[in-house]
Amino acid sequence: MESKNKVALGLVGGMLVGAVAGLVVAPKTGQDLRTEIRNVLYAKADRFRNRVKCSIDGVDDSLEDSMGEYAEILA
Repeated sequence: MESKNKVALGLVGGMLVGAVAGLVVAPKTGQDLRTEIRNVLYAKADRFRNRVKCSIDGVDDSLEDSMGEYAEILA
């Protein structure tokens, strides 16, 4: 069990070192890199918001259909 923890810690540490090294040797300036990261994050947030909105709309439509069916049954 202890060796699994060491492996997991090594993997996480390696990922962090790799991410920092990638940022350090990146050919873009810090401002350009931050702008690009921000744009990517905003685009992903927009896609996520649209997926949630579509899901909510689908649930809303489903509830309206169900309410209509129950109204017909009860009438």
